[in-house]
Amino acid sequence: MSTSAAVPEPFFSIIVPVWNRATTIHRCLDSIFSQTFQDYEVVAVDDGSTDDSVALMQQVGDPRLRVVRHETNLGKNAARRTAVGNARGLWIMQLDSDDALLPGALETVARLARDAADDVGVVGMSFKYHEGGRTPDPPYPPGDVGFEQWLEWLDGSRGTDFLICRRREVCDDVLVPSDGRGSAQMMLRTAAKWKFRVSPEFGAIVYSDADNRLCAKKAELLSAQSKLMHAIMCEEILQEFGPALRQHAPRHYRNLLFSAGRWFLLAGQRGRGAKWMWRHLTSRPWSFRGWVTLVLGLIGPGAILGARRLLGKG
Repeated sequence: MSTSAAVPEPFFSIIVPVWNRATTIHRCLDSIFSQTFQDYEVVAVDDGSTDDSVALMQQVGDPRLRVVRHETNLGKNAARRTAVGNARGLWIMQLDSDDALLPGALETVARLARDAADDVGVVGMSFKYHEGGRTPDPPYPPGDVGFEQWLEWLDGSRGTDFLICRRREVCDDVLVPSDGRGSAQMMLRTAAKWKFRVSPEFGAIVYSDADNRLCAKKAELLSAQSKLMHAIMCEEILQEFGPALRQHAPRHYRNLLFSAGRWFLLAGQRGRGAKWMWRHLTSRPWSFRGWVTLVLGLIGPGAILGARRLLGKG
């Protein structure tokens, strides 16, 4: 028998993407290693840091921490995908390097995971914002949440992030994107196949004190390729889930039509952008932002960005 086969799989793999987080990584790791539940590993992927992040992690000295390095910065989702590829746990929990678990969080998530039916692929807890507020907002419905119920909740949500923990099989089935698109498509594909159970209790604190934290990237800071990937993601979501979204999450559906049109226009693809923006306007003809974005987008991406800068929206 090989040595690797003799090593038992941990219950949790906690994956932590790291990029220039020397000022926050100790807080994150300390919050993990101080948990009462101990059956876990931590897979930290350094995404091309140029500060002391790696050196600080190497000083931790706990054998449950493994550090994997990217030579260059590839982005948070690419780091998460690398972490999942190196994880051995039965359940894979996602935590950002500037956030911190609350005491007892792993005990609670482990209980949720152990009690989960076979068709529940995702469990988790709520986030508390350090500066006040919470997410998910509103909290998830109680019990096991199926796809249609999840869509209805999504349509009225103001915040969707939570301390997410996925079965290993879910991570193998629905891969973390690594090409610049966001996580919305991955969440939809997961919810379409697996039920969710998310506790309203707080499991972690979301901090905003990292120097390089971007809660919502300004469109002007994204590369043309990133804008195009955002557009393609919205288009694929609409093609894959459009009928379900239109029926169970109509507000979200209209917003996706707008987003697809806007991102294609920002990427300089006027034809595809106009097509999706027109579909948004067909569903919502009184949309002032839709008409303005369409007109400006047909002039060029710079016109949209200039208007947003003028309005202070970035």
